[in-house]
Amino acid sequence: MACYWASCASGLQPQLVSELEKLENVYLVSDTLFLGGVLFSTSSAPVEVLKLRSADNIYAFLGHFQGILHEKDGALLYIKGLPEKIDWGPPLNLFSQWQAFIKEDSIFLDNKNNDLMSFRVSCDRSCLKMKKHEFTSMEAAAALGEGVQKLFGWPADMRCYDLEVVIWIQDSETLLALSLVHCGKQRKKEISISSSLARQRPRHADSQLYSWRQYRKVLVETSLKPSTAYGLLQLGQVLPGDLVVDPMCGCGTIPLEAADWFGGKAMCLAGDLASKAIDATHKNAEGSSRTREWLCPSVVKEVVRVLRPGTGIAVLMAQSKSMKHEVAICQKAFLELLQHFPIEMAGLRAEVFVIKRTMEPVSQ
Repeated sequence: MACYWASCASGLQPQLVSELEKLENVYLVSDTLFLGGVLFSTSSAPVEVLKLRSADNIYAFLGHFQGILHEKDGALLYIKGLPEKIDWGPPLNLFSQWQAFIKEDSIFLDNKNNDLMSFRVSCDRSCLKMKKHEFTSMEAAAALGEGVQKLFGWPADMRCYDLEVVIWIQDSETLLALSLVHCGKQRKKEISISSSLARQRPRHADSQLYSWRQYRKVLVETSLKPSTAYGLLQLGQVLPGDLVVDPMCGCGTIPLEAADWFGGKAMCLAGDLASKAIDATHKNAEGSSRTREWLCPSVVKEVVRVLRPGTGIAVLMAQSKSMKHEVAICQKAFLELLQHFPIEMAGLRAEVFVIKRTMEPVSQ
């Protein structure tokens, strides 16, 4: 089984655990090992792990250590020595599996071509029960990077890296992991096209598990993470058919997460005083394919109900993949498909259906 660290908002671990318990082949290791995440093992393929909604991100677990000193020199020396305490084989193999799944240029991590790897270290540090560390997050990242470079000989690259090592430090504890969803290679492709991008850092929001949400197009200040929105919806025990209302919606994350989660089977209302937020919500809500697919059967049934038997004609234009199936298969006894053809309008592709009502009566 592969060992994962799933990060989430501190306090929402129970919601992440609840979601993990519903998956097959999952063993929960700990939800209290480190604040803001859950450690679990699974034999499931990456495509299944990627479906987790309550996780901010997914990582290959490297290790959990205690005993970081408050004093700067001793702490950095300790952090520098951590790579030698880690069994890198399983997490590096897991990293390769994920890169192959994401269809990036897969790098097979063996002794023959480790020299091809470039890496960077990111550090997230907080003091909750002790006074502030004498070292900074950048100094901690640099110390860990020095240890990794000494162990593997990989070159460091902060912008177009192949692999990202993440270290979280809380008081005297630390947790290390490898990013499995990141944009380092995508940045390489962009930089190769335009050298002007070479000074830009990878976007953090594009490196998270929730960045795969198709509705997440436009953000506003203090935009809520979709994973956090999902956790709040779980706390509200929202079910298909329920009404979800967000009067301070921002970019619409909560109602859009509900619509995406239920495949459109929830009534979602959003509002905000800021016009910028309303505009962002409109743009994020445009073209919600899951809502279209859910509405399609209901729309076609309503067309059957209102058309005059024998003569009634309806012209439908839709982007729904299931429209033809509903017309030609599900409602074949009541509708005759007269015409069906694709249409394109300024880059927007859709299909047109011209249908006629048959004489077949609808049972009440």
